[in-house]
Amino acid sequence: APIWNATSYNWTVSGTGATIISGQGTSTIQISSNAGFSGTQIGVSSSNCKGTSSVTTRTVFGLITVSSPLYGTVYPCAGSTVTYSCDNIAGATGYTWSATGNATVTASNGNSCTVYFANNWTGGALILGATNACGTVTRSYTLYSGPLQPGGITGTAYSLCPAGGTNNATFSISPVTGATSYSWTVPNGMQITGGSGNSTNLTININNNYTAGDVCVSAVNACGL
Repeated sequence: APIWNATSYNWTVSGTGATIISGQGTSTIQISSNAGFSGTQIGVSSSNCKGTSSVTTRTVFGLITVSSPLYGTVYPCAGSTVTYSCDNIAGATGYTWSATGNATVTASNGNSCTVYFANNWTGGALILGATNACGTVTRSYTLYSGPLQPGGITGTAYSLCPAGGTNNATFSISPVTGATSYSWTVPNGMQITGGSGNSTNLTININNNYTAGDVCVSAVNACGL
């Protein structure tokens, strides 16, 4: 509203995507915005013969920017129900949630939702939509049914025998995101002597009857292998 003793007004807009096109110097302005405009801060001060007031600001929004992380496990187990949420998104007037990959959103309340993962859940995505008068912007969050497959195993692959002077050997893998432990198996003629279970490193003893075979490892979490 106009200030009764003001004789002029000075308006500013910050950021990019918005421009004052009319009204500078008066109590009302009109701005134009570019396609994809997400928001700007408008400032105004008033003046008269006594001086200039402090600046009053207000933020206005266009299309929403969805940059919030997702809160809740990204490794849900089949047959489980999990609650997820995101930060309050500036400028959003509503939220939508949907899921793919044998998962169902069973309830939602603004920036949070509850998801049921069916017994045949093998992975998918949770999709967040944030809405205001300018439209809806979505963001997809990938969810997994279990830890990823380990990468390659590092260690000696040849001449593993006591006759060749090798009685022990060590193998290792890089840590796997989402894994809480590791399951190692070795062929006949090898014996695990250290590092199984929670370790990415494995130490084995080689017996005289060892000929050949595979050293294998699986990543494990609460959902299994």
